[in-house]
Amino acid sequence: MHPCDAFDDAEFLAAVKAEAEKVRALVARELRRVYGAGSRGDEERERVLNGGVEAGGEGEEVELPPGRDWEKDVMVGVHAGPSMNHLHIHVLSVDRYSECLKHRKHYNSFATEFFVRLEEFPLGREEVRRRSTAISGDMRCWRCGENFGGRFKELKAHLEVEFEAWKRE
Repeated sequence: MHPCDAFDDAEFLAAVKAEAEKVRALVARELRRVYGAGSRGDEERERVLNGGVEAGGEGEEVELPPGRDWEKDVMVGVHAGPSMNHLHIHVLSVDRYSECLKHRKHYNSFATEFFVRLEEFPLGREEVRRRSTAISGDMRCWRCGENFGGRFKELKAHLEVEFEAWKRE
């Protein structure tokens, strides 16, 4: 079943969105676990967790700062032209940096309107994004917008630099 058709059912879409938020929270916690210690946004939180901040008075507890909002860095959505016949939803971090990323179409499938975020649903029946084919265009960096055209190797090197910067935010 095509996800755009499945998500026309309001009850099903609401249930999927509720479950997706649980998964988003799980992925965000994992991102914090793996990258939080090196993130500027989590510095104060890490100091409290590591005992670097003491309570003001006896019996007083130190409040744990919320730190970086890792959930905003988690993408949840579907492809406008799914690669498999069964309904599936993609959950990934925004960085798109991976050794598994091997070609332009793979990158663009998550970096163009071909990737429809779950929060964008429901789509209208005539919405062009229901059947988008914007997968073969130029590759643009997800973070800075630099256009790499069809130069995948250069994009991959650039994504590594952006990944390191993203982790430190």
